[in-house]
Amino acid sequence: YEIQMRSLDNYLIKGYMTVPKTKNKKRKFSVLLGLPGYQVDLSPIVGSDEDLAIITLNTRGQGTSRGEIDTRRDEFISYRIEDKNKYVMRGVIMEGIRCIEVRDTQPNLRHDNILVSVGSMGGYLALTTAGLDKRVNLCSAQNPILCDIRGLVGEVDWPINSIKKYVATQPGLTMEKVLNNLDYFDGKNFASNINCPSIMGIGLLDPFAPPNNEYATYNIIPGKKRIMVFK
Repeated sequence: YEIQMRSLDNYLIKGYMTVPKTKNKKRKFSVLLGLPGYQVDLSPIVGSDEDLAIITLNTRGQGTSRGEIDTRRDEFISYRIEDKNKYVMRGVIMEGIRCIEVRDTQPNLRHDNILVSVGSMGGYLALTTAGLDKRVNLCSAQNPILCDIRGLVGEVDWPINSIKKYVATQPGLTMEKVLNNLDYFDGKNFASNINCPSIMGIGLLDPFAPPNNEYATYNIIPGKKRIMVFK
């Protein structure tokens, strides 16, 4: 199915939901929520698990949910970054919460069993969704970006260089002000509030999500957790 919903600031977002075929009209399915990587257009995912419904959601500015936010690839990360209350990632983060709200209106979906599992920007959104919404039962974040953000400066080219380019075009805007705003969106802030079992995958040579920054986030996740390290 194609799904649509209104999110923060009445922004229209779209995605897909696949549900196993069944003759039992009272059957309820656990839910796997997939959120997009950076500028990734998510398609429907048809799984082989007969107990699992799969939702793939294109957050604002991504794939089928571009709408009024239709930026070039490098420009998306800095969209309205000068204002923490209007920064694009504020809306993107809330999309995960909105999707869970919509899930709870569906009678064929279990309201007590949802897994959020994605990578890159999606891995970051797995952390933010699980950190903000206690209805998430399992958080699986692969190489999440935007973790320990100040530690990324001087460590990675992206997204720091793209952000610096934007700052240079805005009179009066400084990198320090941008970093002050980005502090609100650091993956560490959300990781510390996750209370469900969690698993994180990282790569030791990842140029976008360096291991030092990943460990800085993983180490503060409370409760049951596991990390998988790929050389």
